[in-house]
Amino acid sequence: MGSIAETAAIRYGTATDAFALSQLGAATFRATFAEANDAPLVEAYIADHYSTAMQLAELQDDRLTYLVAEIDGHLAGFALLRTDQAHPDVKGTSPIRLARIYVETPYLGLGLGSALMERCIEECRLRVHDLLWLGVWERNQKAIAFYERWGFASVGVEVFDVGGDKQRDVILTLPVSAGSASSTTAG
Repeated sequence: MGSIAETAAIRYGTATDAFALSQLGAATFRATFAEANDAPLVEAYIADHYSTAMQLAELQDDRLTYLVAEIDGHLAGFALLRTDQAHPDVKGTSPIRLARIYVETPYLGLGLGSALMERCIEECRLRVHDLLWLGVWERNQKAIAFYERWGFASVGVEVFDVGGDKQRDVILTLPVSAGSASSTTAG
């Protein structure tokens, strides 16, 4: 029997995923950030960013790509790639932003995040993007360690607004080329 990551089906998100993405996005954001932040600010951020209508609009935007991971028909994680955002510290001919990579709590540590990351890198290669970049909260050491295992390196910072609370995100980049090897992460 294969691992969770091996049994997950990763596919492009569609309009029919909007509700499930809103639910998973809100639950994951809350689980990750609620303990270290003011609850009303977290809830304000969730209301602004994870409504079903917002997810539907993002799914219909050609500059955004959702990759969703399903296990037995259940949406267990997703990644969001964006070509509509830039950062002055991100250098590259054709960078793409990994705006979100979320895994439902029961599937954390089982390789699903690594499977999604591998698919994000594959998408970069297919679309001929030479750099994958992201912002991660400076206090989210678990996520930073995950990205560092994949070879991401810090190049700058940006402000991330959580319901009015201005926080600092570290900007990380990963060069991607058509012939670059897969990660050595244990995921």
